[in-house]
This record gives sequence, structure tokens and C-alpha cells, in this order.
Amino acid sequence: MCVLTYLYNEITNNAIIKHIRINKAILGDIMKVKEYKVTFFTVTPLYCGDAWMQNAAPRASSIMGSLRFWFEVICYFAGITTNADYKVVGRNKNVVFKADLNQEKFQDKLLKCLKDGNLLSIEGATDKALAEMGIPLPARIFGCTGWQGLIKIGETKIIQSEKTRFPFVGSFEIGFVTNPQIAECILLPLLKFVEKYGFLGGGWNSGFGRVTASFSETSKGYDTFKDYAEFVNTPVKFADLVNKIPKKEDLCRKNINTINLYQCKIDGNKEDILKELIREKVYLRRKINDKNERHLVFGTTEGSPQGSKILPWIYEPNGDESKRQCGFISIAGILNIGP
Repeated sequence: MCVLTYLYNEITNNAIIKHIRINKAILGDIMKVKEYKVTFFTVTPLYCGDAWMQNAAPRASSIMGSLRFWFEVICYFAGITTNADYKVVGRNKNVVFKADLNQEKFQDKLLKCLKDGNLLSIEGATDKALAEMGIPLPARIFGCTGWQGLIKIGETKIIQSEKTRFPFVGSFEIGFVTNPQIAECILLPLLKFVEKYGFLGGGWNSGFGRVTASFSETSKGYDTFKDYAEFVNTPVKFADLVNKIPKKEDLCRKNINTINLYQCKIDGNKEDILKELIREKVYLRRKINDKNERHLVFGTTEGSPQGSKILPWIYEPNGDESKRQCGFISIAGILNIGP
């Protein structure tokens, strides 16, 4: 059962009135969520299809998984999460969060926070309870075993689609459901961060998955994560997370705690630019003699599959092709994640 449903039932049945002083603000916050409709426009093809590279519609689950990935990267490089929050599991030694929530203990903890914490909002009590139980911020927002998360996503609605040999090219709309605080402090800044530096779907090693995101609140401008949970005392600007480097050879450095951005000038259309960036990437890959190191940084399908940490990048501010920028994004620093 969703914790908000649980609390709503408990409150309306007067089961916890004797434990805490319930006021209208708490009950109102339980029900206070709204849908934020976001329109995505592809800058590069969006690959959410199958092995045959069909022009498949973007899948909500793929979009949500990508957003979670980038939020985990942001939290790690910002110092919000640390290696102590992770564990190694499975034969492939996958690194995952230590985030398994015991519902019974959580409900007890939440009631205690509401009783003792003088909190007026259910959001504050919920976040405090989850944090005290050791659930890292990305898992609190996007969910983990025993916890559904605080952002829900609807199905995609195709607005316009080009019939090409590539994966999806065009525009589509998704509705995200969450409360206003999380929307303003986490979701909408995250969408703008992904627009500038991130990727959605698959095929990132080929530069696929670059998008622009448009929503009615865009005019406010979002360049900082702030005013929620750990970001209250430690606001994080996009500029704090991304380091512009002058030499492309530095893209391969792992001993870093930022995303590295290398920009270059390439003439031509987007397809020509991607082809040239991929040629540059092959050149960089060949310069790493150590096979294991090469596979870690540039990816491999051998043995334990590895995704590339060096990603061809095209950016069109506000969808303006005349201001197009290109280069590479490096997330090689995530190789340091884990115990």
C-alpha cells in the first residue's frame, strides 16, 4: 500500500489521532499532487525501441529510468550520496543503493516524526523518516524496494513523428505526477539539467537521446537544486556539477568528481556532426592501451557489459538550431562509485 494511502486511511479512521495532533494542512498535503505536462523534442534520435532499431514510441519506463540515472549522478557528484550508500551485488558485481525499506518500521518511524518533529507537511515528515532509515535521496524520490517513490509518470503521447531509418525523431508529451515542492525543487530542475547535459533512452554511446524539455513553468528558469531535503543546506548549481575542459584527452580521466564537458566546432547537419564525433571517439578509444581500462571508459559487450562513459553531445539552447553546440560529455567519474 502507498504510504500516503495508508496515512489517509489512518487519519480518516481516527486511528492515529491519539498519537499525533492532525491538522488540515497534513491531510491536505497527502492529497496535494498535480500533473505536470512536459513536451519533449528530440535533438538527436531517441532510442527506446528494440534490437532492430524500429521507430518505436518512447516508453515511459525508459524515460523514468534515465531521469533516475542522472539524478543519481547529480547526487553523487554533489556529495549528497557517498560510496557508503552503495553495495555490490550479483555475479556481475553491480553497484546499487543500500535501499530496502521495511514498511512496518517505516510507518512507525513516520508516525514518530509526525508526533515529535513539529512538521506541518507530510512531505517533510516522510523525507525525514526515510532519511533516518538510511534511504538515499535518489531512492526516496524515485523509489526502491518497499517504496514507490514520489514522482509518478504517465504514458507517452506522440505529438509528431518523422518516418526515418533512425529510432524515434519528433516530439511527445508525458505527464509527471508529484507534489509542487518536489516538482519545483527536483523534477523541473532535473528536466532542464538533462536538456543541457543528459540523455534519455538508449544509444548514448552514439549520441542518441538528446532532447529539449518544454513545460509551462519554464519561464521561471531552473539552474539549481535547492530547498528540498539535503539541498536545503547544500544547494547545487548546474555549474557546480559540470567542468568545461580544454583538452579532449582529459575526457578519459576517472579521478574526478564532476561531469566533464569538452566542446568543439564541427560544421554540417546533426547527422554529420554525430558521425564526426563518433570518429573522434574511436580515435580517443584507440589511445588507451590497457584493455580493461579501455572497456571501463568506452564500454564493451564482452563479459560483463559496460556502457560508454564518453558520450557525443549536441545541444540546442531552447531548441534553436542556429545556436547549436557540440562536443563530448564524460561521466567517467562514476567509475569511482561503490565500496
